Amino acid sequence: MDFAATICFLVLYYIRPYEHTWGLLYQLVGWMKPIQMVTVVGIVSMFRRPLGIKKSDFLQTPHDWFMLILFTHIVLTAGEFDRIKYAFNSLLPVFVFYILIVQALGNLERLEKFLTVWITMILVLASLSLLSLSGFDPTGGRDIVDGMMKGRLIFNTSIFNNPNALGHSVVPAIPLVYFLLIWQRPVFVKIPAIFLILLPAFCVFQTQSKGAFLAGGVTLLFSMLFKRHWVLQATMLMLTFGVGITLIQKLPRMNEFSKSEGGIQGRQIAMEFGYDLTTVQAKWTGVGYKKYRETMQEQLDGIGIANHGSYNEIGTNAGQIGLFLYLGLLYLSMRVLLLAKPRSIREDRVQRLLFIFVVSFAISAWVIDWAYRATYFFTAATVASFHRLMIKSRERDLSVDNEDGQILEEEDIPEEQQALSMGPMPSSYPTGTKSKQEEQSTGYGIQWKRVGFFDMIMMTSILYLCLYIWKLMIESEF
Repeated sequence: MDFAATICFLVLYYIRPYEHTWGLLYQLVGWMKPIQMVTVVGIVSMFRRPLGIKKSDFLQTPHDWFMLILFTHIVLTAGEFDRIKYAFNSLLPVFVFYILIVQALGNLERLEKFLTVWITMILVLASLSLLSLSGFDPTGGRDIVDGMMKGRLIFNTSIFNNPNALGHSVVPAIPLVYFLLIWQRPVFVKIPAIFLILLPAFCVFQTQSKGAFLAGGVTLLFSMLFKRHWVLQATMLMLTFGVGITLIQKLPRMNEFSKSEGGIQGRQIAMEFGYDLTTVQAKWTGVGYKKYRETMQEQLDGIGIANHGSYNEIGTNAGQIGLFLYLGLLYLSMRVLLLAKPRSIREDRVQRLLFIFVVSFAISAWVIDWAYRATYFFTAATVASFHRLMIKSRERDLSVDNEDGQILEEEDIPEEQQALSMGPMPSSYPTGTKSKQEEQSTGYGIQWKRVGFFDMIMMTSILYLCLYIWKLMIESEF
């Protein structure tokens, strides 16, 4: 039941039926939001599952610790008591669902199903958005598209009601569909999947979002470079800087990519003010949870605009400490995905899908303010679940078969297991000689479990790299 709750949360998050004409059920139970109801059901189910739950189940990976510290930091630095209470109540549902997802996705089958449903919901979102252009418009967004948005596609709900939000949410589905339904699949699955890729691609094209085009291009490039031979990587990079850039420049509105364009000027103001808050005025703890606009209005004579970026939002709200933790979770995710050695094609597929989700979010976060959206917590939770599975895989690989922990004789090892070993036994070893556990290991899974000195250096470097790129974006002329 806890797994079913995570699936329901995905559906409610992307389709949000309670916000439009399908919301009759919500009108009947308006005293509690559907997502809150699903959260309660999920938590109750988690504690009542057959095997129960122990304290040690909660803090097993670096992701768990960093998520807890980030949540605590954002809440405690929110400001006065009312702001602390507001931050706690706002972030608690997504933090709880991080815990629920990690606990519910306890095996590879569940993790793969969760990712499949996640990708399916993105495709459904793209489909419903496009259907609004042909007359099926339950959200009433067509008038907005034709009017205020000047033909740019939206899905008229609270979190997808502008072209950039819709474009950045849908664009990762292009490589995701490829690795879910085409890569290492039978031909009869590949053929229809090729046409399915056109769905998110056309949806993103209709949004005319410059940021989504760029984020999608970079995500697609990284997904195709991941785990490839260096010769192929070099070839793909050369093609990207040649043909790829030319193709992107042909997309709608890309000729408007200039600081003289109104939208970019707004982002320029937002990033300049945010950089000053993050590096000078409120360097370590920020101005408080969601107080960016209020602070801007106080200092700029009533001018108040959106953050226009997740890193801007976190940096200004929670300071460099909060930004360090936020980026740290993305670093931990990349470290897990780069170090893990999958045992099967299914594990490899899950690893590649998670890599796309992490890269896509990390890139889009520069230009869209969804720092506290569930997408970030979903991504961290699924990678944390994958990390746990890879740790178990490694431990199984190193374990001996007998309960007492005695070392197996070579003659007692099944022939199938010997065939999967890293290599033949040295000829100097006579038959029956005891083998060490490490020599039986095939190296699958992941050995890394704790944040070390090297990781702290890397995360600190990423923080200052983020601030450096942030400054370059403000100072660059184009």
